[in-house]
Amino acid sequence: MISLNSSDRTVTRSLTGRYLASLAAVALVAIVGQALIQKQLTRHERDLKIIRIAQERQTICQQLLKELSNVSNAPGQSMTATNREMIKELIRKWTVSRKILRDDMMTMVSDRDTGEVDGLFTQLEPATQEILGTAQRFVDQGTIGNTARSSISTPQLIQAERDFTRITDEMIAWYGQKVKDNLSQLKLLEFVLLGGTLLLLGLEGLFIFRPAVDRLRSSLQKLSNALSNVQNEQEKSEKLLLNILPRSIADRLKLSSDCIADGFPEATVLFADIVGFTELSSRLSPQDLVARLNQIFSAFDTLAEKHGLEKIKTIGDAYMVVGGLPNPRAEHAVSVAKFALEMHRNCSESMNLWESCLIFGLGLIVGL
Repeated sequence: MISLNSSDRTVTRSLTGRYLASLAAVALVAIVGQALIQKQLTRHERDLKIIRIAQERQTICQQLLKELSNVSNAPGQSMTATNREMIKELIRKWTVSRKILRDDMMTMVSDRDTGEVDGLFTQLEPATQEILGTAQRFVDQGTIGNTARSSISTPQLIQAERDFTRITDEMIAWYGQKVKDNLSQLKLLEFVLLGGTLLLLGLEGLFIFRPAVDRLRSSLQKLSNALSNVQNEQEKSEKLLLNILPRSIADRLKLSSDCIADGFPEATVLFADIVGFTELSSRLSPQDLVARLNQIFSAFDTLAEKHGLEKIKTIGDAYMVVGGLPNPRAEHAVSVAKFALEMHRNCSESMNLWESCLIFGLGLIVGL
């Protein structure tokens, strides 16, 4: 089982805190950026409105002069009610648009540009008064006399219309440049927001995700080592269990904790030990004695597997093997007998395993 120590928990909390802080920073940048962009878009809409009003004022000026010209050239001396109302409506639109335009421009420009706005409207004043004054006189008189008729084509009125159009064009061009500057600022803001977001993501990857990946890699390595240790321990336990019990019994124990008790009508058991082992062991070191016993008993294990027998246990120099268990077989006694003869023959042929002759005592129990 892998558990986090206090240092691991501290690092994990630190990475979690950094990640939450980075998410908050990205969200804050997104919110602020969205607010700034919306503000710039709103300003852009108002800028377009201001330019549209300025252009409409030029149209109103032209319509007013055209209407005055039509009235002065009409036959008869009386101005119709329709003409009077048309001119009055154009005068009203002119006056209202002038106030709206001035107020909006004063609102949108910076403090240092308000003087320039005042200057532009001051330049428009003479032309405005000339055109509006002439139109108002037509409305007030109600009739078109020769004097009024001739005033429509006076050089002053014509020049006033030209001055008004020119100064309004200058106003539109000046304010249009301000709009372009605002658009440039909007593009710069977009790049700044993009750069800030990329910077935050880069810092997030550098200070959060890379350490987190390293921690994950380290945890996976610890888990792999732990699984390897568990597997090694399981293999050791398996070997120890198989040294004590037959494989079939060991497998049944692993699958169920119930008591195992089987009955077999017959079996053959062989006991073998080394004659003179006590005297022999007194002349050998413990290490050498155990090594030699391991050699001879390993050979016996190979023979037992060859003849289909089950080793039960080894105690000192004693070796116990059974035939017909745990898997019943009809020729169990014959297999044990062959095993006994072959083990004795092999030991007789391998005298170099012991310093003295190995003589085995064999005991058979048949038909358990």
